[in-house]
Amino acid sequence: MREIDKAAQQLQAAKERELARIAARLEVMNLRAVSEKTGVGYTTIRLIVQGATTADIETVRKLSEWLDTQS
Repeated sequence: MREIDKAAQQLQAAKERELARIAARLEVMNLRAVSEKTGVGYTTIRLIVQGATTADIETVRKLSEWLDTQS
């Protein structure tokens, strides 16, 4: 396997782990309020929580950074 393919797989795995962490934290939150505060669409957030979609890296970044401020 080429190095670039390995790197892509590692990045995808890291993104999936972060999405799982995000989904777990968002599960108990008001998703409409999260949407308003992060600029991420409500439907996208709901689908992430349900495990029904993946998200692009920018969406993961927005949600992750916002959640980090919500300790």
